[in-house]
Amino acid sequence: MSKLRSQATYLMARSMDNRNADWGICVSRNEAYPAEVGSFNVYGNRILVVDSGDGTLTGVALRWAAAAAGASASGLDQIDTTRILERLDRIRDLSKHFSRSKKALTTAQNGLDSVREDLDVMRSSLVDLADDIARELRPPSADRRVA
Repeated sequence: MSKLRSQATYLMARSMDNRNADWGICVSRNEAYPAEVGSFNVYGNRILVVDSGDGTLTGVALRWAAAAAGASASGLDQIDTTRILERLDRIRDLSKHFSRSKKALTTAQNGLDSVREDLDVMRSSLVDLADDIARELRPPSADRRVA
């Protein structure tokens, strides 16, 4: 277990004890957890999640905790753990893909913004150059009438 993960789960355990909570969710906006944790992982009754700010993975964590707490409260003895673990693996895979796609979209958007700014500068320069040429091609008498 990495130092960061063990520190996060320790702090969560303390927070849960202080609040008498059965479940804990630790949300980070940045990729603060080591690769072993990834964007979403469940450790017993603790969930570590990285959410970029749109709330998607935080929502998944809340749903997971609510469903697990509900199952525990209702005393469900017959839980298909294989199916649950398969879904958890799918959540992990999708959350990684979601995070990568969101980063790629942000990078693309930043690139588009940069190109848009460059185009605006070029457009202004083209218009200025065309105006300069037009002024130079006017006969001197035309300048006096315009002024």
